[in-house]
Amino acid sequence: MQGQVAVVTGGTGVLGAAIVQRLTEAGVRVSVPARTDVDLTDPTSVRAFFDGVVHREGRLDILVNCAGGFAMGGIDEDPGVWDAMMSSNATTAYLCCHAAVVQMKAKRRGRIINVASLVAVERGAANKSAYAASKAAVLSLTYSLAAELMPFGITANAIVPTVIDTPSNRKDMPDADTSTWLDPACL
Repeated sequence: MQGQVAVVTGGTGVLGAAIVQRLTEAGVRVSVPARTDVDLTDPTSVRAFFDGVVHREGRLDILVNCAGGFAMGGIDEDPGVWDAMMSSNATTAYLCCHAAVVQMKAKRRGRIINVASLVAVERGAANKSAYAASKAAVLSLTYSLAAELMPFGITANAIVPTVIDTPSNRKDMPDADTSTWLDPACL
């Protein structure tokens, strides 16, 4: 991996920072889009960021889509939660994959890693309908990309962690059993 170039969305979050650290320790040059500079829900902004990475680094080898959000909420709660979860999880992953693939196809090589969630595999979860659906979209996107991009030497995989032990998850789920939660450094 020495000398490769990666983009890690959500690289300033708990999980993203652990991924960035792992990659940099392996000799990868990592770019992390900052929320203040790049709107990952805007196609023009995303494309400009990825074009800038390739202009600066000369290539793009790896994309890790770790940006996203989490919100509890049942179906009878604010429908805005649906839009927020789809936007922060599915739309950001789609737009970043779209921009990265343009660069990777030209080199006929690349690696895409999307962060989904175990809840997307386990057929959903009560009071997490919008979150579960958005992560299922990320997982389905990954399956589709894997099939579509294989002829171009580009792989697409997803990791599907269970709950990650972060301060925000502890705040959002104060009564949860945290004994099975994942340490972000494990991923």
